[in-house]
Amino acid sequence: MMNDLKASLTRVHIQILLISGIILLLYYPTLFSEISLLDDQEMITSLFNSSVFNIQDIFFPRAHHGGYYRPLIGLSFQFDKIAWDLAPTTMHLENVLLHLCIALSMLWLGRILFRQRPHGGVVAFCSTLLFSVHPLATESINWISGRTDLLAGAILLPGVCLFIVSRKHMHWFGMVAALTIMMFSWLAKETTVAFILALPLLIAGLESGHLVPYTEHQHEKFQAGFLLCGVLAVLFEFATYNGLVAVLIIVIAGGFYFLKFSTMADNFRKASMLLLLSLLVIMFIWGSRKLAFVSSFPQIGQTFHKILLDPNRTVHLFLGAIAFYFKKFILPVPLNLAISDIDPVYGIIGIAVMVACTFLLIRKSLLSGLGLSGMALLLPVLPLALGTIAWTPYAERYVYLAMPFWLLAFGCVVLEKKIALAPTVLILFSILLLVSSLITFQRNLIWQTNVSILADTVAKSPQNLNVHGLYMSALFSKGYYDEAIDQYFTAQKMYKIIVNYDDRMDLLYADILNIQGKQDKAEHIYRDILIKSKGKSIGALQGMIGYYSYLMNKDNKQKTVYLKAMKGYAVKLTELTTNPEDLYQLGKIYHRLGEYSSAEAVFNTALMHHDLDASSNIAIHKIISHYRSRSCLK
Repeated sequence: MMNDLKASLTRVHIQILLISGIILLLYYPTLFSEISLLDDQEMITSLFNSSVFNIQDIFFPRAHHGGYYRPLIGLSFQFDKIAWDLAPTTMHLENVLLHLCIALSMLWLGRILFRQRPHGGVVAFCSTLLFSVHPLATESINWISGRTDLLAGAILLPGVCLFIVSRKHMHWFGMVAALTIMMFSWLAKETTVAFILALPLLIAGLESGHLVPYTEHQHEKFQAGFLLCGVLAVLFEFATYNGLVAVLIIVIAGGFYFLKFSTMADNFRKASMLLLLSLLVIMFIWGSRKLAFVSSFPQIGQTFHKILLDPNRTVHLFLGAIAFYFKKFILPVPLNLAISDIDPVYGIIGIAVMVACTFLLIRKSLLSGLGLSGMALLLPVLPLALGTIAWTPYAERYVYLAMPFWLLAFGCVVLEKKIALAPTVLILFSILLLVSSLITFQRNLIWQTNVSILADTVAKSPQNLNVHGLYMSALFSKGYYDEAIDQYFTAQKMYKIIVNYDDRMDLLYADILNIQGKQDKAEHIYRDILIKSKGKSIGALQGMIGYYSYLMNKDNKQKTVYLKAMKGYAVKLTELTTNPEDLYQLGKIYHRLGEYSSAEAVFNTALMHHDLDASSNIAIHKIISHYRSRSCLK
């Protein structure tokens, strides 16, 4: 029976069918998920409003304050618009298929790496199954904007496979093609640029012939000394909260340990290669951003300033982030869309993780190459922990690209111990696969509606004001007005003092009051918003115009008074926005007040905008023709 199981599991076409079936089954609910209010809705609205597709603007936007440079993502969304008019089901299906593509690429990579090992195909398949059902993948797949991880991975992993195969046969054209493919993954997500630093480690580990780090008997005392220094570094961090010194201890001990295993020529060659690759990475990032943007957004400079301002805190945050992400990989629950902070104890655990990484860096093995490849893909996201760039300092999706390499690294241990088909291991694997699948499926159900995913997020991150606002919007869109109001006042109690005022929750509350027929109460909210925003809230100005329009319809005797009030707010509105429809509305107010000269001037300004609504354009021309035919103007 065991031989039959082994035979069936090693047939690659059966493996592909099983992986495909499991992924499509688990992520079937995703196909019917709503468009997420977090970025997705805004992105789709922007795509619908953009009339002209210009590939040059995607790759070289020449924008001021440029942020992420991910042109392949923009290109994929433009394809969605042309091919199926941004149909949500199809866009969700694309994400699922990209995940499937990455899983099959991981299977290919595992079969290449484990080809010469007994049961290597089975271990590659089982590792891929765990990746396919891993709960941490749900955020990248269910969130359409999370396509950055999926598209980058779907390009990177086939490139890695092609490079390893081409290098084995010394096929230079294949290696160049593989590096080019990997380079394109950088255009989907910048973090993959760090993989080039780990690629030599992966190749060295493959060539070493060792699955796991191996230490000869005469070197065991040096290894013990290094590990002792690692323990001291952990204790020092625990006692003093000084991560900088703890890292220095590890670097010095690791350097000494490294010198015992390498010749001077070998050290020079490795250092030169690392320096060359680092310069290549820096040049690529700098060059691509220089071509794409006129200037970078200020948060990048603020991040570097924070790093240098308090290096000890920065090191502690980075180490904590590494430990936290590795813990999430091992134990993903509880899943949370908005992780605002982590336990400080992760900073201490991070020292232990760094000791392990340093040991892997020194002792070449396939496990070392795979483990450090995954770690390299995490390094670029560490500055986000400072909270100046992304909307959350930590995110589960950041681990997605590292998972294939880490799971294959665990496969190395299974192969080394020769326990791939041991009954106990198969039972534990089956339990893990089943539990992970259930968690993933349940999480996909939560992602189906904005109300359910945001309710879950608010419960787990009650301190995140942005999440409260999104949850309130989700409740509002479903008509749950009382629940939305409860959410509004809950947030108000928690955030009585806000440095950077955001008017969205207040505006939404005013909208609910208007729907409930409480226009006078809504007017007080609009006035309060204008005070808080120093008169710069576009929504509040529009609300005040709407309020006086409501009063005018209710009491036509005060028409002139209300129109003059509307004019004041409409003038302020047109000073803040370039929307021609706002100019059109201001012109109509002037017209109703009998200020025909001002009305014509505003109408002519509105006509200069190409994006003016067709019906408004026709109406303006009729009014201006009326002015001239009746000689209303002097």
